[in-house]
Amino acid sequence: MTNLKPNSKKTLVSFDDVIKTLKEYIEEETTLTFEEIKPSDRLSYDLNLDSLHRLEMIIRLEQVYGVEINETEDLERAHTLADFAILCQDQINQRKVVAETLKTNEKIIPSPHTKNVNKIATNIQTQMTAVKPIK
Repeated sequence: MTNLKPNSKKTLVSFDDVIKTLKEYIEEETTLTFEEIKPSDRLSYDLNLDSLHRLEMIIRLEQVYGVEINETEDLERAHTLADFAILCQDQINQRKVVAETLKTNEKIIPSPHTKNVNKIATNIQTQMTAVKPIK
């Protein structure tokens, strides 16, 4: 059985990695430079990002880290870049750990701070069995 903690630290995505990815996106979409963008910046007021920008940031993170991020009410209510990054980082790391655990066919023991692990595991398992290998 496996606790919801991966064996290697390189599996998890750090807060700094997520912030860097988001800052790169914001730099492309606004007149701000990478150095000017701070984790404490408010998404709407300081960075002038609307709901479409938030969606595009989620898509960017999904592309970079190869996992699906659910648009939750928490993400919609995130006020600062740091809030948004933490919520995305949590989802990214949960899915990476679940996918890694499913690959090894180990049983998942959710930690108290992890939500929806069984739902995520079931979705990933369903997607993995639905994909047919190319011959």
